[in-house]
Amino acid sequence: MSASPQLTLAVGDAVRVRANDYRARRGQGPDLLNGYRAVVTAIDDERRVQISWRLKGRGGKPREESAWLSPDQIASGALSLGYAMTIAASQGMTVDTSLMYGHGANAFATYPGITRARSENHLWLPLAVLEDETTQARLGAARSEKELLQRAILAFAHYLGQSRPDGMISDRLREPPAPAVLPVQAIQERPVAHGPPAERAPAAGAVLPHVEQEEREQAHRAPVPREQPVPERALDDETVLELSEDRQRQPAELQRQRAMRAIPSWTDRPFGTTSDADLCWKPGDALQRAKICDQGALHDGEKARALAERLTQEKAQGQTKGQRRAADAIVLLDHADNNLRTAREELGKAALAHAAVSEARARIES
Repeated sequence: MSASPQLTLAVGDAVRVRANDYRARRGQGPDLLNGYRAVVTAIDDERRVQISWRLKGRGGKPREESAWLSPDQIASGALSLGYAMTIAASQGMTVDTSLMYGHGANAFATYPGITRARSENHLWLPLAVLEDETTQARLGAARSEKELLQRAILAFAHYLGQSRPDGMISDRLREPPAPAVLPVQAIQERPVAHGPPAERAPAAGAVLPHVEQEEREQAHRAPVPREQPVPERALDDETVLELSEDRQRQPAELQRQRAMRAIPSWTDRPFGTTSDADLCWKPGDALQRAKICDQGALHDGEKARALAERLTQEKAQGQTKGQRRAADAIVLLDHADNNLRTAREELGKAALAHAAVSEARARIES
């Protein structure tokens, strides 16, 4: 982002889109999404800027898209220079050469920051910022480039050693709920007596002898306050339905509590101790490796198809490449045998001539 209120652009500048603009919904061209990396391709007299970017189309083939931005959109912060970006924004990218400013990057951000390039990764370490004041006062200024590099690396390594992975607030997903309270059956059914009406209750107006005696005894006693009987409430259909639903929920709640207790701690789960930075980096790195493997598989597949076609053609011709080379070798061997046979004959003739010369010389000398 530019620190000044003005943004100077020229054709060929690398820029980044900083705000979403869903133009396709309005029928005004392709969407501009926050984070797009683009190149300035044109600037008109009204200070409008045209940017172009590349996207993957169908079948993985790249396609280029362009859009114009007005001065008001640029002034609102919708566009900025794109020569530098944060490490988080660069995750998943692969470039030829990367330049990283190391100050402020912990151990979990440094690794993805220095693995973005195919050929060269450069790391800038400001010694004046990384090294503490006590060490600077003790050692003074660096006397050589080698000492400067060593001190910067040591200071940065000490800084990285203080990094700690991001932890969770709690090692438990949630507090276990309170034990379920079983509903109390407060309403009980009244027992029903069987038999003729004369056996269940005395006739109206009749007083039994033992009841009359108890009434006379209580008349001479001190009055004792009686508890008011609680009127029995009829069990309506809604109450019965609520009680049955509670009974049905109890096993489900107990089962849920057992399932919550069975969940392992975050320290025992896969990737439980992995930091957020690594979790963000791992998918991008896996996708990048998968892309490389796909490219290698595609290349090997093309080689295999070419080899199969060549073998098919040679089979149709009735002679393979190896057979042709073997035939050429046989011709050379036959020619060598003929030359060897001729050489032996010439050696025999030379030996006879040498013997004849020796015999003639002996005769002359005698």
